[in-house]
Amino acid sequence: MDHFRLRKYRGPKVWAKVREAYEAGESGPSCTRRFDVGLANLRKKARLEGWTRRHQAERADRELPREDATVVAPEVNPEEPIDRPTALNACLDHAARAMARGDGQKALAAIKAALAFTEVTRKLDGTEDLFAMEPGRQRALAFLRSQGVLE
Repeated sequence: MDHFRLRKYRGPKVWAKVREAYEAGESGPSCTRRFDVGLANLRKKARLEGWTRRHQAERADRELPREDATVVAPEVNPEEPIDRPTALNACLDHAARAMARGDGQKALAAIKAALAFTEVTRKLDGTEDLFAMEPGRQRALAFLRSQGVLE
């Protein structure tokens, strides 16, 4: 071979622009074409300097308020009877907060807990036949069946 491979040396200003574009969501191959840098170099620099998509997600997660810090559970005396509507509303509020955060798994678990709670309370009250065709309950059960959670 009569030719040699040229090495591309890019300065800090170019890499700052590459980082800005990459963190804004531009793909690696697109950044390499646009700024004339190597893809392997881009990925290595992103990994070592902490500006990969994973690092961005971790930084964003650290900035979110923790759920444990914002939700304070009321003190429950084990000797007193539990107010069932209040307990059900607390369960549904938990599901709504989880959905607002985008945590579908916790929201689904809270909805399933609310359904189980209503089943148990109706059986205890002897009113399970009265509410079998309640529209909200039917929609919730249809949703859970469509997601494959219930048979």
